[in-house]
This record gives sequence, structure tokens and C-alpha cells, in this order.
Amino acid sequence: MDWIAITCWAVLGVSGLVTLWALFWDRPRGRLRCRNCAYDMSGGGLRCPECGREYKSEKLLRKARRKWKSAILSLVLITLTVHVQQERDRVRYEGLIGLVPTAVLVVFANPQDYLNEIKGYSVAPASFVDQTLTDRLYNCDACSISRRYWMSRIARIYRSEHAQSSQIVRQYDLSCIAPLSEIVENNSMSCFPSISSGRMVRYYRNDRAARLIDLIEEIVQIEEWVDNGGDNASCLLICDQLLIVAPSELHDEVYQRFAELRKNKWMLGQPALGLPDTDQKYLVVYEISEFQGLGELDLWSRKYFLEEKIEQSVEPHLWQPDGYGAARIYMEDSGFTVWTTPAHHREIMVFLNAE
Repeated sequence: MDWIAITCWAVLGVSGLVTLWALFWDRPRGRLRCRNCAYDMSGGGLRCPECGREYKSEKLLRKARRKWKSAILSLVLITLTVHVQQERDRVRYEGLIGLVPTAVLVVFANPQDYLNEIKGYSVAPASFVDQTLTDRLYNCDACSISRRYWMSRIARIYRSEHAQSSQIVRQYDLSCIAPLSEIVENNSMSCFPSISSGRMVRYYRNDRAARLIDLIEEIVQIEEWVDNGGDNASCLLICDQLLIVAPSELHDEVYQRFAELRKNKWMLGQPALGLPDTDQKYLVVYEISEFQGLGELDLWSRKYFLEEKIEQSVEPHLWQPDGYGAARIYMEDSGFTVWTTPAHHREIMVFLNAE
């Protein structure tokens, strides 16, 4: 039995009755009386002989007395109860601190302690606030404003650390970059039980963002990234907020790839995109959620089958997973993101339309 929900509904009922009583119950019922002290003023006059309050018209003496303090307290209690009801899953997991919004935690938490915790540098145990915020950010349980603000605080620390170096610290918001922006709140899949659709969307965006960064590290100056054995570029991803520490040239190329993801989007039945006829490689997002060419196969089976067919049919020597400079194919929930030349992109489009 959900005792939190039962308690919330009970408190909402009582608070609602108290609000109605405070605002509408104490009516004069035809009598003339002072709205301040309830003194009977039927004898005439617009000034109360009891408290001295003066009224402009007799109509004001016929209005109900409002107990504003009780009404405001009841409305505050209703607001808090609705918040508890909405966050009951978080309260079960975190306890009473689950009632504290993430927007409050990102203001009071220490970003340096957070960085030490996720990098494994921390010797002393993290504070309760820092640990709670770390868990929420790991599960993407934070609104976009909170994520951006928290990443901006971390960016200030990185900028102070690299103030004397040639590396530049830049923050990227990936939430508006396809394929992340295509995730909507009607997603039926969930990796966590009993969570809201909004948090589920943030989780899937985080998962896609992580895989997207893996792709960027494979196609943008591979040898520079710390994850690939280099020492000149590194990144930090929190949900869909990305922080990159790298030389200016690498930032320019990353920005170009993200711009391609915003612009180059192809769906079944469309003609080829207007890519220039060069040997330069481009990122293109392929949407195949409505693909019906493989009969009764489910979406994931279609994608794996199509991935294999593309790698076998369109220049098979390009799709070497460990080959530097080779083409890349990155699977998503509703299609692919492919990095290759315009000529090969056109071949893929013809192949998909033919299937």
C-alpha cells in the first residue's frame, strides 16, 4: 500500500476544506457587521464603535470575513503536499532530502567536491548534498536550467585550472542536437521503474549523448583525446551538457560536426541531401523509424540487419571498426548517424530507398 500517496491525499483534502472555511465560511448572512472584529453594526453608521475601522459603503459590511493567514498557510501546505506527491519515488529512494529540488542542490553543492568524486580523487567521503546531487545527475534527474547552471560552475573551475595553457574550455548544450532532440516524452521504454516520462527522456538523452561523444572522439582528431591515449583534449559529460577542454582547432571541428547533426537529416522517400561533391566526410542522421522493408522484424532487429547490409553493400572496406579515418555508423533508437563522404551517403540513401 502506498502510504505516501494516502497521506498526501488526506492532507490535500483537509487543507482544501480549511481553505474553503477560511475564505467563504464566515458570512454575515444578511446582517451588517464589521469585517475586522465582527461587531454588529445594524444600528447604522459606517464606523465600527468597537475597533474604529471605517467603511466606504454599507455593501462592504455584508461581505464574508476572510481569514487570510489560515488560507495562505493552507495553500502553502497544499503546494508542499503536491510536491511530495510528485516526488514520492524520489522520497522513497533518498528520504526527506528527496523533497529538496535539484535546482537548490546545484546552488549549494561544491562543484570541486563533485569533480573529485567522479574522478576518484576524493579521499574523504562526499557530503550528503554532494552525493545526492551526484546520484541525480547520474540518473539525469535535473531540469535543463539546473544542468546548464551546474555545468557552468564546473566550467569556471576548468577555466581557472587552464588559464595559463593553450587549451580552451567550452560548454556545449547537446539537447538541441539531433538525434538527442528527437527524443520526446511519449517514449514507452524505461530503464528505471516508476519514474516520470520527463526523467525517462533525460535518461535516454544522456545515453545517446554518451554514445555521440564516443563517435566524436573517433572522428575528430583521434590521437588528441585522453580517452584515446592522447593528452591534449578531454571532455566531461553531464546528461546532455558537454564540457570540452581542447585547442581552438579541435573546438572548431567539433562545432562543425554538431552543426552537421543539426542540419543533415534524411528520411525515407526523400531525395539525396545537398552535400557538396568532395572527399570531405560529413555526419548525416538517417531516420528509419517508419521503415517497412523488413516485414515483421521489430525496430531493433531492422536496425541491426540494415547496419550489416549497409556495411556489406556500400564500400565494405570503409567500415573497419578500428581503422582510423574509416567511415563510422552510429546506431540510435530510430535510425543511424553515419560519418562518410557525400558520395557514399548518396549510395546509402539509394540503398535504403530501394530496400
